[in-house]
Amino acid sequence: MEKKEEKKQKTPYERKKMGISDYIFFLLSRRDYSYKEIYDKLIKREEDPKAIKEKLQWMIENNYQSDERMAENYYKNRKHKKGNRVIVQELKMKGIKEDIIKKVIKENDDEDENFENAFNLVERYSDLDFNDRKIQDKIFRKIVTRGFSFDIAKKV
Repeated sequence: MEKKEEKKQKTPYERKKMGISDYIFFLLSRRDYSYKEIYDKLIKREEDPKAIKEKLQWMIENNYQSDERMAENYYKNRKHKKGNRVIVQELKMKGIKEDIIKKVIKENDDEDENFENAFNLVERYSDLDFNDRKIQDKIFRKIVTRGFSFDIAKKV
């Protein structure tokens, strides 16, 4: 009977000893990161900024890192719980450029799906009296603070 080799998680000390390329591959093996996120993580490790830019440029040229792919995956994963306004703000904080964000939203935005997601958000309130103005306001605020548009909040 063969023993299966267990993959051990790298300790912070072992990750510190990794080179720039290895560390970028380590990060990207977990999830997609934006250029800015990777750059910031490497700066925190006190790596040389010029070397970081060279390695990141190589990663982009060889399609290992893509801000567009990262933004698209992020949008698809978050759109079920958050509205476009919140997702756009989060992508901006991650360093994604405005034109990439607009393109991703334009390609993936569906108003019917947004309505359905907002409706699913308030399903747990189904046992409440929707004729009560306080309940209506509470639900409206919940939908709007999650980043859905006012029109969708009114429809729900």
